Amino acid sequence: MGPNLCLTCHTQSSVKSYTQSIHFEKYKEGNESLSCEGCHGGSAHKIKTADLSEKELHNVCAQCHNQVVDIYEKSLHGIALAKGKNLAPNCITCHNQHNILSSENPKSKTYKMNVPQLCGNCHKDGTKVSEIKDINQRHVLENYSESIHGDGLFKRGLIVTAVCNDCHTSHNILPHQDPNSSINRNNIASTCSQCHAQIEAVHVKVIEGKLWEQEPHKIPACIDCHQPHIIRRVVYEEKYTDNYCMTCHLNENLTKTVNGKKISLLLIMRLLKVLHIKITLV
Repeated sequence: MGPNLCLTCHTQSSVKSYTQSIHFEKYKEGNESLSCEGCHGGSAHKIKTADLSEKELHNVCAQCHNQVVDIYEKSLHGIALAKGKNLAPNCITCHNQHNILSSENPKSKTYKMNVPQLCGNCHKDGTKVSEIKDINQRHVLENYSESIHGDGLFKRGLIVTAVCNDCHTSHNILPHQDPNSSINRNNIASTCSQCHAQIEAVHVKVIEGKLWEQEPHKIPACIDCHQPHIIRRVVYEEKYTDNYCMTCHLNENLTKTVNGKKISLLLIMRLLKVLHIKITLV
């Protein structure tokens, strides 16, 4: 039948926006399943009501995006919806109903520059979600906007900077306690290394970088020094005092191996502290 016939009656702007969507582009390329009937019943004589249940919506989207829907249903958002918590986002929340745009389109909700605002619609103080859900991280959107990542995105227009889904993923959003989560302590080095590819080469001057991935429980992870959402260029003087570092480095058994010899990191820290005092005096 084709969208043109449907649009002779369905003239609402929200429906007509389908002709601007990536689905319509694919339809014109010959993918008949992405016509109006493809999502609304399969044929002109089996049109379903637009008031779909969450399960029905997932079944519609899964016709083409089966793997993504399966991943989403096991995520924090998907599990919340399955429990009847309707404030959790579904496919439409992030991708719209008819005007589904590519994430490379600047008008898309999922375009890099727009992702913080999309997630911030729920994850900021004062929203219904923040009122009923106790989230450990407060002022997330505000802190992100002032961080080095937010500075790169909003002030410099750098779409290579990290936004919400770069760290949390787009669909497989899991709690940080989950060993499969991208922000789990044991996985955070791999997540950060997606952008900071040379971080191990840089940090090898201090500590062997590969230990972040091989034995993350033994040494500080990225987020121990670089707090999520509040990442600054220089924070050491205001937050990471000697006492903070010494919480680990006071352990006499903390050592590193250099040329086959074990060196006490406690001794190194004491020497550095003495040198710092001498430099300050000079």
